[in-house]
Order: sequence, then C-alpha cells, then structure tokens
Amino acid sequence: AGDISWLEPVDGKPAAGEEESTEGGEEAQVLTGATLKAARLIGEYLNLMALLKPVAHDAALGLMQLFSYYLFTVAHLFSPSDTPGKPVPGREAGAASSLQALAHGAPPKLAALLLRLEEKFASGGAGASGEGSAASEERGAILSLANCQVDLLSAASFYGVGERCVAVESLSFLAHVVRAIRPSLVALAPPKTRPEIEFFYAQTVDVVPLLREAMYRRFPLVTLSLPPIIAAIQLVKWDAKELALRQSAYVDQAMARFAEFEAALDQMESFLPPQLRPLLVRATLLHLFEGIVEGLSRVRRVGPNAPLIMSNDLQTLKEQLEKYPGLKPLPFAPHLDKFIKAYFLPAGSPDVVLEWVRQHPDYTPTQVMGLVTALMEGSKSTSLYLLKGNSSATKELLLQVREAVQHNEPPSTRLSLAQIAAA
Repeated sequence: AGDISWLEPVDGKPAAGEEESTEGGEEAQVLTGATLKAARLIGEYLNLMALLKPVAHDAALGLMQLFSYYLFTVAHLFSPSDTPGKPVPGREAGAASSLQALAHGAPPKLAALLLRLEEKFASGGAGASGEGSAASEERGAILSLANCQVDLLSAASFYGVGERCVAVESLSFLAHVVRAIRPSLVALAPPKTRPEIEFFYAQTVDVVPLLREAMYRRFPLVTLSLPPIIAAIQLVKWDAKELALRQSAYVDQAMARFAEFEAALDQMESFLPPQLRPLLVRATLLHLFEGIVEGLSRVRRVGPNAPLIMSNDLQTLKEQLEKYPGLKPLPFAPHLDKFIKAYFLPAGSPDVVLEWVRQHPDYTPTQVMGLVTALMEGSKSTSLYLLKGNSSATKELLLQVREAVQHNEPPSTRLSLAQIAAA
C-alpha cells in the first residue's frame, strides 16, 4: 500500500496535500482556488491588524470566522449524507443533514464543533466568539449544491468522490497555514482577543484532523452503494437443495460496481493525490465485505448448502478482485470468510456457537444475533432447533450471546485510516 504515514498528521507538521518543498523535487499538491483565495485573505487580515491597530480585534475575529466558515462549507457540502445522490436540504428543511450524519458517533470535540458551526452559520445563532451582532447576516449563509460546480449527486461520477478528497486535503492545507500564522496572530491581537484566539485554535483548528478522518470514513458510502447488494442477497435461495452453477447475482453487482470505481479512479489521476488511491480502494473493499456480512446476517432460512453457496460467492469475488494491482491477497476478505465459516458450526452444540461468538468481536451485535437465529432456524432435529421449544434455554443462550457482543465493533469503526490503507 506504500507509505501511509501521511494519514496520521502531527500538529504543526504538514499533512496530506501539504508537503513542503525540497530541492530534490517536490510532490504535487492539489488545492482549490477557494483555498488559495482564503489563504490570501488570511494574509490580508494579518496586514490589516499590523497597519491599523484600532481594528485589530475585529480583523482577528474576521480571520477566525473566515476559516470557520471555510471548514463549515467543506463539511456541509463534501461530507456524504446517509442517502448519497439526494441534495443536502436547505436551511428551511433542516440545514445540516450531512453534518448530523458526520457528528453521529464522532469524537465529542468534533461533534461539538459541528454543532457550534451549524448553529452559527446554518441557524444564524450567536457564535462562540461573540459575533452575535452579525447573526442576521449569517442566517442563510449556508451554501447549497446549486452553488457548487462539482457534480456531487450523480452515481456515474461516484458522487464526486475525487473532488471531495481534494476539498478535504485543501482544508488540511489551510489549517496548516492557520497554525503557521498563530504566533503573528497572537502578537498582533489586543489582549482582550487572545482568549478567543486560544479557543479558536483548541476547538476549531486542532479538530481538523478529526474532521478529516471522519469524512474519509464516510466516502465509501459514495464509492459503493450497499442497499442494492444487500437487497440482492435477500433474493438468493439459501435453502436450495442443489448448488447453483454460478455465483449469486449480488456478486455480479459488486464486481461491476468495483470495476467502474477502478476506472473512475484512473480518470481522477490528473487531480487526485496518488497516496489517496490505496485508502479509497481498501476502504471501499472493507465497506463491501461488511455490507455482505450485513446482508447474510439478515437471512433467516438457510439450508445445508447455504455455507457452500456463500463460500463459492466469496471465492469468485476474490478471484476477480485480486486481478487488480496491489489487491492480492485481497484486503479484508477474511472478515467475510470467518463469518461464512460460522455457518459450518456444529448446530448440535450451542456451546461451540457461543464460543465462536466470543472469539469474533468484529461483527455487530445485530449481525451476530442474525447468525445465531439463522442457525437455530436451519437446525432441524438438533440442539439449537430444540432450543426453540424451550423458552428458558433459548432465552439463556440469547442472553449469553447478547452479553458477549455488547462491545463488538466492526473493522471500519475500530481500525484507523492508516491501518485500512496498509491492509
């Protein structure tokens, strides 16, 4: 997967897209025109503070508000909503569905920042720096996709995932600029402004790495849509008495979409930072395999041939996807493989099933409960099946399973971006 140290930026040092020049040659960085304009405006604010001391306080507030609004716009426009392809609603419809999705499960510091910026720019409320007097001007300041020249709503363009990456990297670059001018900002600002500057850096600028990671974690939502694949899994006859001659239809859907995604990445080479491709590909694969696990966990009627059908589907996926450069062995395929093998567990031994549950914490509680339920439903004349007629024994088994999985986390939540890219 190459060097992935860039995925874990250190405060004060350049992150991805912020490489410093070297005499031996410098890596290309892709920045938006808006980023460069914002950087110039930041410089103009500093000059204003140096030349006109009486307005230094207002200029400092303007600088901080400029960066905050830039951050808000990137998060609002370029973070995928839970329903990619649908416009982010305007203020009258509840302005920040993308921000709310981004804040869900986010670290408290990031969630607090997103809520604060939503209230400030989308709701027109007073900001943390006391700019309440400008509330009427800020109301409605939120941008819509009508103002964006990038196609973020088309599945054919993968909802602008390349442009979304450039937006995030541009924000990281601008945060680096703002960190670099901190000594000058503090020196030029009057004493009364310095507490607000400290708050700005601690609660906004220093949170950018968290925002960056949270947005990248959501990009697989636009690179590969899971609902059609999960729906196709439900249509497979998992209780069939005979094995099919070819793979299931959902496998064809997944392979076709992934092939389109790889072709789209080739077209993005002119502007997409090359170090982002391994992350996007592997995050998409992880998203796919977790989605197939989710689909299989919803199956309730499984026959004795179901594990064989599942295994054949996975083998076909591996053979096709491993043809792409750098994907052999196929990253994250073991996550699906281990789940499929659970269907081979001896159904006559609930203790064995429970032990498997305890040793595999990478599946969500609902996925594990779905697996156990399917085993019970498909285990005629076995101990698991007989448990269905013994309410106390059934409740005891399910209670033990629930206790074992209550802290389970899927790999997409547990692994860092660096670990995903290096898989």
